[in-house]
Amino acid sequence: MQLGDLLQAFSDPLRRRIVHRLATQGEAGCGDIELPVTRATGSYHFRILRTAGWTHTRRSGRERYISLRRADLEARFPGLLEALLRADEAERKAVAEPDAM
Repeated sequence: MQLGDLLQAFSDPLRRRIVHRLATQGEAGCGDIELPVTRATGSYHFRILRTAGWTHTRRSGRERYISLRRADLEARFPGLLEALLRADEAERKAVAEPDAM
């Protein structure tokens, strides 16, 4: 788990959305996270997050469940997850409600 890999993976808006979903609602089946992309593209983004160190994939029969590696992230980079989630939330609010000039 390297900081550069984590930040690069988090830089994509769709992957930020996945991380936010997992951070707020916990483990989810791959198909339970609604994404505005094809299944193959979604799988690609899940793989990027997994290889960067953001997520863990658990298999149960034919299903795959994804969860954040929250404890590992916090141990290696204390406060990083919460800081990135706050920054992402602030950015989304700024885009949704631009200052009136």
